[in-house]
Amino acid sequence: MTDTISKKVTELMGQQGAEYTAGFLTSQLEAAIGMLPKTKQKMALAGFHAVVDSMLMVTVKSLMTKQDVQIRKCDRGGPCDPSTERYWSM
Repeated sequence: MTDTISKKVTELMGQQGAEYTAGFLTSQLEAAIGMLPKTKQKMALAGFHAVVDSMLMVTVKSLMTKQDVQIRKCDRGGPCDPSTERYWSM
């Protein structure tokens, strides 16, 4: 099933471009989440945000070296973030 979805998305990207494909997939995701019971919608959105945040990279400034460092968005502000005191005091 995942393989079929991947092929269709790749085909759509090739024919319509990234911006159209992103908009289309966003509308489909919103429709799918809208079909869930209200009690499950928050949990589905939280799971989606967690997956996206684990893939996105952000730039932070290291407290020790004062250089820019790339880390995952989900690690920002936590013990794996070199721009926080928590990172250097462990």
